[in-house]
Amino acid sequence: MLKVCNSHKTILILHFFLKKKNNYLKIFYMKIKQILYLIALAAAFTSCLSKNDSLFESTYITWLGTVENPMESNLFTFAGDDGITYYIRETNFPEFKPKTDTRLFLVYNLLSKNETTKECEIRLVDGRIIPTSDLLPLTKAVADTVGKDPVLKVDMYIARNFLNVNFSFYVSGNVIHTFNMVRPDTLIADNSLDTIKLEFRHNAHYDIPVNMIEYTMCFNISELQRFSVNPDSVPLVISWFESTQAPPKKINLMYKFFK
Repeated sequence: MLKVCNSHKTILILHFFLKKKNNYLKIFYMKIKQILYLIALAAAFTSCLSKNDSLFESTYITWLGTVENPMESNLFTFAGDDGITYYIRETNFPEFKPKTDTRLFLVYNLLSKNETTKECEIRLVDGRIIPTSDLLPLTKAVADTVGKDPVLKVDMYIARNFLNVNFSFYVSGNVIHTFNMVRPDTLIADNSLDTIKLEFRHNAHYDIPVNMIEYTMCFNISELQRFSVNPDSVPLVISWFESTQAPPKKINLMYKFFK
């Protein structure tokens, strides 16, 4: 059963199980305006690779990356965060036409590879869309809803205009959690800041910690470009809570603007 948090702005969820012969494409597309999260499907947190052993002999999985698809075609370009560009030349799922800037993992068969240009032509076998959200201004109206519950094993990096967060947290499986990357509500678009502080917030809604699960989310941080005194980059200081009894953890990242 799929459970979705519908608080604040509208959440659009497309849940695909596309059958093709004996393989399934499982894509969870979560276009999140402000506060969202779902945790009912723990199976979705694992890879969508087929269990067919023969498929593993010629099948690979990409790094997380970004779709380039201005024509909304099923044969699109995929820019991996590892610097490799993938061109989908064949697909098992012609109805799958992701929009530009969709964040994905892809499972594929390699058709050709150019080591010099770091480009590959591939056949799409499977994949998973990663939830992507905008930053949330920390206003008085939302201050009491974003929470300060723990997140563990946090790993963050920036690719293009996305802040990517891999993390773990405890769930019982019966309560919806919400996650947000919040920024100060007082930011002014006057290109005056030399550092910007963000906070990764978790509201467990009083859930009982039973099982730890891992998850990945992406946050579009392109709006921060208009606050920076530097036209090319801005340092970020990002904090989160690993414990309710300890000060927040912090990480420093350099956001180099992608235009």
